Amino acid sequence: MTISHSRNATVNATTSGHAKAAAGFLALCVIALVLSVTACSANFTAYSRDMFQGNDLLTRQEYEQARTSFLRAYDELNNPEALIFAATACYKMGDLPAAERYLNDAERLLDGKTQFLLRIVGYKALVLLKAGRKEEGIDALNRYVHVYQYLFPLMNIADVQTMAAKNAVDLSKLEKLLDEQISKHESDVKQLLETGTGFLARPQFIGR
Repeated sequence: MTISHSRNATVNATTSGHAKAAAGFLALCVIALVLSVTACSANFTAYSRDMFQGNDLLTRQEYEQARTSFLRAYDELNNPEALIFAATACYKMGDLPAAERYLNDAERLLDGKTQFLLRIVGYKALVLLKAGRKEEGIDALNRYVHVYQYLFPLMNIADVQTMAAKNAVDLSKLEKLLDEQISKHESDVKQLLETGTGFLARPQFIGR
């Protein structure tokens, strides 16, 4: 009887120890999850703040400060959107090598997503043309026309098509046209994502 009771006490103690260890491990997992979620939330908040600030600076033509904000946003969340807008700022301030590098990195990170593809291909064309790499630039501009017609055949882009077809680019005019077209597309994408309405909510555009 004494031996039996002793064995039962040992088993109970072992079981209790295992239960306490499991409970402790579970508690640590919950704490780690909470900390992770909190950190992610903090990162997203900082990212959103820096993207908002960067876009405001870009609008005010304060390009160097805008680039700093966008790159800080990228460090916080590794979102290719931040690199794309950093490239835009770099192009505006004349840092063409950095603009091209950021655009290439962003396109790789997009992984087939199309939300900001139009800005990437449009600014690639502008970068190449401004750098004097005319043949590559015209090829990139033709790609822009193709992507635009697939994603967003809303505005008339005959002027852009003519420049590409005739191999004769007025760069300042092209930059203005592309900025207008790209901004309109991104505005409509934002409307679709936030409200489910707008031009891009039409059935033929769902999934593009």
